[in-house]
Amino acid sequence: MNWSEIYNTARRALFNAGEILRKSWALHFDPTPKDIQVSFYDENGNLKTVLMPNVAKWRKRVWSDAQSAMKRTFYVHQDGDDNGPGTANAPFKTLQKALNAAPAGASVDIILLSDYVIQEYTYLTGWRNVILELNKKTLTIDSSVVEDSEGRPQRNVNNYIRLYSGNIVFRNGNIKIAKEKDTSVGNDGFFSVIRDISDAPHFPTITFTETTIISETSKKVALVVFDGWRGRSGALNIANSTLKNNNFYIAKLYYSSASLIFNTRGCTYDDTNSQNWFAGLVRDSNGNPRNIVSNIIL
Repeated sequence: MNWSEIYNTARRALFNAGEILRKSWALHFDPTPKDIQVSFYDENGNLKTVLMPNVAKWRKRVWSDAQSAMKRTFYVHQDGDDNGPGTANAPFKTLQKALNAAPAGASVDIILLSDYVIQEYTYLTGWRNVILELNKKTLTIDSSVVEDSEGRPQRNVNNYIRLYSGNIVFRNGNIKIAKEKDTSVGNDGFFSVIRDISDAPHFPTITFTETTIISETSKKVALVVFDGWRGRSGALNIANSTLKNNNFYIAKLYYSSASLIFNTRGCTYDDTNSQNWFAGLVRDSNGNPRNIVSNIIL
């Protein structure tokens, strides 16, 4: 091999390496991935162009397929059937069935086709991400006593959604805590819509958007009870909603070591004094909240 051949071979190798380097970002990380034309010199010195399959495009497709595989939509009607498929034409009867029907880690859209009354504990587990589409219907937390066949109190219940792991959004409808009969309400004395009672190392997010929330009970009510023990943190978001909150707290907080992030925007509150919105608020010596961080002054 003479010096001319060595020079041309080296030049082709440098060109080919440079072309790969120039196109590597687009091949692997382009946010709008597409197949890429890459030019190179072959061993005979001929300049050729090939269409390289885009790794970012492939990765995006695989991720999209994975997300689709983990996405579920179920429908719930008070007169539905939990033995059915949970479709619009054959909805489930209970929220619990809709929550359990999705695999762990899935994103779940649950659409109410009728007003719905929670008359039992409803558990959210399995790291699911849930959107509860109220669909302009009313979700009622029934805080009444369960009676036996003769009308005698059988057991006291504080019915709510128990958040063990995952995140939930309540959207586009009404939430009502109904009048109680003759009942007590458990150790802390609070009725609630949802409780984060997890001791798992997760950061739960609870969101209410485009909702109207009202309590008709004379008992103590907190929209959310955030246990947050062992220093756990979580987030509560309320947006574009109306809260008839003259007689209930936005949240009941436990454990000064835990921290709740509270964000609100575009809402109408009957009680406009945010100092009254939280039970269990702990303040430092300067009067600043210790166990809540918010985008408003508390």
